[in-house]
Amino acid sequence: MAMGRHGLRALSLALSLSASLAGCGGLLGGKAAIRQHRLFIIEAEPLSLNLPDSERPYPFKVEIGAFEVKRLYDNEKIVFRLSPQEIKTDRYHRWAVRPGNMITDAVEQYLSDAHLFADIRQEFLDTTPDFTLTGTVEAIERFDSGNLWYASLVISMQLVDKRNEIFWGPREFTAGKKQVYIEDFSHTVVTLRQLLRGYMAEAIRELDIRFLTRKLQDEGLPFAHLLDKPNGAQNGSGDSVPALVDTASSTREPHPGYEIIPGKAAP
Repeated sequence: MAMGRHGLRALSLALSLSASLAGCGGLLGGKAAIRQHRLFIIEAEPLSLNLPDSERPYPFKVEIGAFEVKRLYDNEKIVFRLSPQEIKTDRYHRWAVRPGNMITDAVEQYLSDAHLFADIRQEFLDTTPDFTLTGTVEAIERFDSGNLWYASLVISMQLVDKRNEIFWGPREFTAGKKQVYIEDFSHTVVTLRQLLRGYMAEAIRELDIRFLTRKLQDEGLPFAHLLDKPNGAQNGSGDSVPALVDTASSTREPHPGYEIIPGKAAP
């Protein structure tokens, strides 16, 4: 039976659609990988430092101000840097919360877990805090260079008193670019988390020395032994901070001395 012009056109469209669906089936069949949207978070890890002279908690109310974030990083998009001039983002990889909130929460948790002060909050509604810790996320990104990957986290912090005078800082923390050996971004997050933990170990140690020195000075007691130890580092206020030996442990210590608990490094 002869087929009319309209019939031939309909048949042609049907065959084209069938071929297209067959092609899509080949691409999206059971063996094809479908990318999933993934959310990542950096949180505080168990942290402790060995400082036998510590007299924590110091009797102060400390407010943790929301960390500012450089505009490039101030959203949920994860930044992959290809060169100093070029970056990219990936819609399948995002931070679970904005980096400013994520780092602020982690810093608060580190200070709370260290029992450094009597009261630590992100906001005091009914009273004025004795000190306020503020900070900036200068960079949080991954460098991609062919088959090499590097994590980068740069933050700065300072502590100001009620008169808005700097008590400690400004202190910039940067370890440069730290290599990540597996491309999957979860390994970059592990490395970024390790960098933040190391920065907070330094910050807590320096703040501990700063407040202990002030306490002994106010009481008319000697404090030079805290400042003149060998291999001391300089904090943001120019005070010498003694280098302390970190030791490994799998549990938190109930006594004043405490130590860094190393996390699992990326393979």
